[in-house]
Amino acid sequence: MSYVTNKYNEGKLIIRAVDLPMLHKVNDEVKYDCSVWTTEFDMIMHDEFESVSSTLLVPNVGVKTYKSVGFLVDSDLATIQHVALTDSVSSGSFKNGDFHAAHSDFETLQQAADYIKNNNYTPMNEVNISIPLNSVVGLVVIKCNNELKHLKAMLAVRKCLYELTGIEFAIFEYDSSCGILKELALTDELIETINSATDVNKYDYYTNYSDEIYEGSINNVIKHL
Repeated sequence: MSYVTNKYNEGKLIIRAVDLPMLHKVNDEVKYDCSVWTTEFDMIMHDEFESVSSTLLVPNVGVKTYKSVGFLVDSDLATIQHVALTDSVSSGSFKNGDFHAAHSDFETLQQAADYIKNNNYTPMNEVNISIPLNSVVGLVVIKCNNELKHLKAMLAVRKCLYELTGIEFAIFEYDSSCGILKELALTDELIETINSATDVNKYDYYTNYSDEIYEGSINNVIKHL
């Protein structure tokens, strides 16, 4: 059993939902726009990605997620700051002293995991966390009718993040109807099936990210929190 699977079974895996990269034409080539992803990981690499919204996943409970793709976080390596059963309408950050949210429902993440499991509670919960790079343990796609197209976009994200961080993240599939998480084996057969989902032949991407405008990238990501 893998490290990520163990964390999931322990109720210690969190998903940070991120926008699905969209296709855009750039200099007569069609590419995936991974700007949001590189902006978020830029902040992670600079220890500035804190008090952000995420969702706790609990095994065999179909917890709903905010978006159709994202990345997985080991809660033991992140800083848990606020835990709510529903969207707490959070804003601001603990670091800046301007964090605001509805009342926290639990003192610990374990209490939330136990409640969700014992009550089969499936609505999206909100956990505010600070995410260091070593806590990111994989990328994730939510199982759906458009999953193959989403997977192709995530292969572009995977390539992009590898070039940015030097880490080749595994990709997982999460079934929010029943709470099953599994790692995808990126075999030649699966890659061929994924490639047939769109007319784009490559996993080319572009991004507005630049470490020379780091402060600007922080401002840019605020609208996505």
